[in-house]
Parts: sequence; C-alpha cells; structure tokens
Amino acid sequence: MNEFRRDVAARLKEKAPKPPAPTKPTPAKPKPPSPGPFPGVTYFRPGAKNKYVTLLGAQLIKKGYGRFYSVGAGPTWTGSDRAAVKAFQRAQGWSGADADGYPGRETWRRLFS
Repeated sequence: MNEFRRDVAARLKEKAPKPPAPTKPTPAKPKPPSPGPFPGVTYFRPGAKNKYVTLLGAQLIKKGYGRFYSVGAGPTWTGSDRAAVKAFQRAQGWSGADADGYPGRETWRRLFS
C-alpha cells in the first residue's frame, strides 16, 4: 500500500498536461439569399437588365433547364431565358398563354419552392 501512496504522490507532483487549445467552431454555410416575392412582369421583358433575371436564370439552371444557356445566367433578359422559362412552364402542364415563356407570380413561386 505504501508503494501505491508513493506512486500517487509522485503523480500529483507532476505537471498536469496542458489542455488542448480551443478549436474555432466551423462556420455554417451561408444560405443563398431568398429571391423574395415576385418582382413583377416588367423585369422580364426583352432587353431588361436586372438582378431578378440573373436569379431566375440561376434557378432555372439549378432545376435542370441549363441546356438553354450557352454561357450561363446573366442580368440581361434573352431568348435563352424565355426558352428556359417556357420549358419549365410546359413541364408544369401549362399551355397556351400560361406557357408563354415569361414568368409570372406562379412560375416564380414554383421555381423557387
């Protein structure tokens, strides 16, 4: 028993190991900005140039309609955007004026949901 006590006493006199340095928490991946409510039809007309066209194009590519873009989504409304929107609308089962290639409130909602 004396040997045990000497061993414990010797160990208690030893320097305690340094605790590991605290690690920085891994930052959460930022969420992409919400597209918000439908901005209105005037943002999606020939020659229109704005952030909503880019958001729409990027979402169309994400949903599988990238084949209509030779370069990718951009801020200027083009025939590629209209063709991609039209294909998306037809995939929803819409036809005629409901699948004209111009996004409306329902197209926007379905694309971003």
